[in-house]
Amino acid sequence: MTQANLLELAKQGNVEAIASLINRQLQAKGITAKIALKGACLQVMLESPEVPDQQALVTFIRKGIIGLGVTSIERVKVYGRQIGEEFPVWNQEFELVAQTPATSSPTSLSLTHPKKNANNNYHVQKEKLNKNIYADDYRVVGEKVVLYSSLGVLGFIFFILLGISLGLVLVVVGSSAFWIKVRQGQLLGSSIKVSEHQLPEVYRAAKVAAERLCMRMPNVFVRHSPELNAYATGFIDDRKTVVLHSALVEAMDEDELISIIGHEFSHIKCNHTNYIVLTNTAENIAKVPIISDITGFVFLYWSRKCEYTCDRGGLLASQNLKASITALAKLVIGKELFERIDLDALLEQKRDIDESGVSKISEIFNTHPYIINRIHELQKFYESSLYKKLTVES
Repeated sequence: MTQANLLELAKQGNVEAIASLINRQLQAKGITAKIALKGACLQVMLESPEVPDQQALVTFIRKGIIGLGVTSIERVKVYGRQIGEEFPVWNQEFELVAQTPATSSPTSLSLTHPKKNANNNYHVQKEKLNKNIYADDYRVVGEKVVLYSSLGVLGFIFFILLGISLGLVLVVVGSSAFWIKVRQGQLLGSSIKVSEHQLPEVYRAAKVAAERLCMRMPNVFVRHSPELNAYATGFIDDRKTVVLHSALVEAMDEDELISIIGHEFSHIKCNHTNYIVLTNTAENIAKVPIISDITGFVFLYWSRKCEYTCDRGGLLASQNLKASITALAKLVIGKELFERIDLDALLEQKRDIDESGVSKISEIFNTHPYIINRIHELQKFYESSLYKKLTVES
């Protein structure tokens, strides 16, 4: 295919043509571009033996895409990663709406390669870089695989049960979704909605957690309860809800509270709350006897994976390992008795758990992993290169 034909197809939004134009100019530098179009968003993954130059390549991609003048593309996400790595090292997004396409000759490429300086490096104008953290950046390996496997097992069970099962599942989902909506509506009349003027210290903690997790802050309510607990709720809502028990708010210091809120915010960011109506792993939803027990058991492993993921979210929000650990410990023993325990000795219980086959098997029937295991996984994540990459400042 001629250069002119490629250019014409690229201007029409043809993804393969756009990829060919980009790769023709970048492959000489050892950089390969993989491109996908998701709705109105063009996603560009750049791979090379060394970490791709973010500023130079984002400017290159921006100028080229704007020059094509494709009306169906409204925004572009550019990722850069080293060949062989699972996660991108950097990512940046920019909008194309209201952009004026650059004038280009129909016989020449709209994509122009960035100029180089004397040191053979790309020379680009400095621009503000967008740093973002996505749910998949810190999601526990295997969480989605387990979710999809569990969905497959559940589908097989319902296929055997045929129409009866389908009807009962619809009852489960419908009643659970309805009950979640009812519970959310009741919160306005029976709990305190956190704001700048209402429990401002809780609002500040929630705001910090939302900013560090790069997400919109959900509604946060505090309700009276002597139980140290918090939960996220909502089903396909524009803005979901997090509920904190009053005893928990009173028991936690500032960083511990940020960690707890970050944990619950991560349930929302990772879309766990949308699946609760199907998994029946939460206590505050309507349940259908037997069927709810079956679906709940199928998703128990996924539920435990979710808790490990959200513990990571809590640590990313607080950025304080000690506070995240003490917050979990207080959930086990309470505020008063926590002051009298030896935290190191508590962590030593991990050895007893590992040596006890009954203890390990018993965890299979829990929606949440043992607190001791959660603390150890949290320590491993804190010491990992992934944590350092996600918390490094721009």
